[in-house]
Amino acid sequence: MQIVMIEWEDSCSNHGWTEISNATYCKPAPCVTAGIVIHEDSNKITVGLTVGEGTFSESMTIPRGCIKRIRKLKVS
Repeated sequence: MQIVMIEWEDSCSNHGWTEISNATYCKPAPCVTAGIVIHEDSNKITVGLTVGEGTFSESMTIPRGCIKRIRKLKVS
């Protein structure tokens, strides 16, 4: 099992109707997620926060286009 820490950027949005002339824009939010790699391919990586014998809980899939950096973590 490989444990990783992923630095990535999340989307943002505003809600409700707004006149285009009054539009304000939010900035994407920097995020950090750590977990055990469950699956990865050229488009995405999925990490599990808790892993048991052949099972996992609380997974998160992050698109590769949002990822800024992936660091492999070593556990002793």
